Amino acid sequence: MQYYKVLIQKEGEGGNEDGAVKDTVADFGVWCESMPFDVGMEAKEPTVRDWKDEDGEDSYTGGGLFVAAYDMTVKWLVKGEAGTCREKVKAFIGYLNGRDGSGVKMKIYSEWTGVGRQHVRLKKVGDGAKLDRCGDEEVVEFETVMRVEDPVTEVRLTGN
Repeated sequence: MQYYKVLIQKEGEGGNEDGAVKDTVADFGVWCESMPFDVGMEAKEPTVRDWKDEDGEDSYTGGGLFVAAYDMTVKWLVKGEAGTCREKVKAFIGYLNGRDGSGVKMKIYSEWTGVGRQHVRLKKVGDGAKLDRCGDEEVVEFETVMRVEDPVTEVRLTGN
């Protein structure tokens, strides 16, 4: 299994004004276990007129089909000395949800998959976290669901 870092930069109101890019491993001790390599998409329904006295319908697709926002499930892993992982997860989730004052929306980029999106926000933290202890070390695996509000624009972030 390949574990890798993810780069995150907060956007807009409450976001880090200096434009700092956070490295999930260096800044939080959190490794990414799985982040989808999304190349698919779901088109939004076009504007349609359905005349009752005519067969079929008329649809407006003048600018092409628009793409719907989507949810992205990301699996994370934290490793550390026994009793330290809970605080790492808490700090990371606090950053993702903006409760630390950093803002809610973000750009997120996986160097492993080469996929990056903007206008992303935390939607859910899964309730199925797994804790494994072995001697003086522990490992926590957990999932987040991220809402990708801009499914089209590709971004690329670089670490500090």
